[in-house]
Amino acid sequence: MSGHNEDRLEAWLRERLRAGAPEPPVDEVDWPALRARIARRAEPALARLRRTARTATWWDYAARWARPALPAAVAAAAILALLLGRLERAGTRATESATVASAERITVETAIGASPRDEETNALFASADGDVLLREAVTGR
Repeated sequence: MSGHNEDRLEAWLRERLRAGAPEPPVDEVDWPALRARIARRAEPALARLRRTARTATWWDYAARWARPALPAAVAAAAILALLLGRLERAGTRATESATVASAERITVETAIGASPRDEETNALFASADGDVLLREAVTGR
């Protein structure tokens, strides 16, 4: 809408409103009496706010936030517990892998120094890959 049309619409609305309701009697209002009536009716609510403001402590504010914040905190704690459980399981798996790898390494090192007549050594050499044993013997890794 252009500015001209808006001005015409506003004038038309103003005319209709004045036709439906008379002008307010601004000059006939007793403004000091109106102010006193408003202040008198607002005094109980203002006094209650003043008492609350003077006696309010930090836990009063915290208590107001407890109702909406408690479900969010419980949800966050549940998610954290799930994530920590997954991390713990992943760490356990990594530890088990490292333990198995170090056990295999110790077994290979022990088997290389053991006598060939030992049953465990024979089982290790029979089940091990020849390339792995050769690399272990040459590089020591």
